[in-house]
Amino acid sequence: AASSACGGHTKPRGLFMHPPYKGGTGYTFARYSLALPSEALQIRCAVGKTDGSDPGDGILFKAVVEAADGKRTEIARRLVTAHAWHALEGALTPWAGKAISLLLLTDVGEKGNSVGDWGAWADLRLEPAEPATAR
Repeated sequence: AASSACGGHTKPRGLFMHPPYKGGTGYTFARYSLALPSEALQIRCAVGKTDGSDPGDGILFKAVVEAADGKRTEIARRLVTAHAWHALEGALTPWAGKAISLLLLTDVGEKGNSVGDWGAWADLRLEPAEPATAR
């Protein structure tokens, strides 16, 4: 299995994405169609800037829910500017018991610079949401 090293720490890679850069910048994404159970869930994962890439202006990672009616709701975001792994998590509670699309987006940094945007996603999982009192 492929792996990614971010900040010298290697993880089995779930996804590797680089935003478009020829002919203009933008984002790239993976779409997962999910039928969520009635229990409250969260997506949890690690996102990182892969070692060896140009520092650039960072990579913006986003988790977005697309409901059956096409409405998109961002549930998590993280700007990663250093070669390291970072936690990303978002609540899926409002969509419990529904069919959704989960979009994992890798976008350019705040200055629109896509140089070195070697984005890695790892440890992707859906887990029970923690009760509010646990935070």
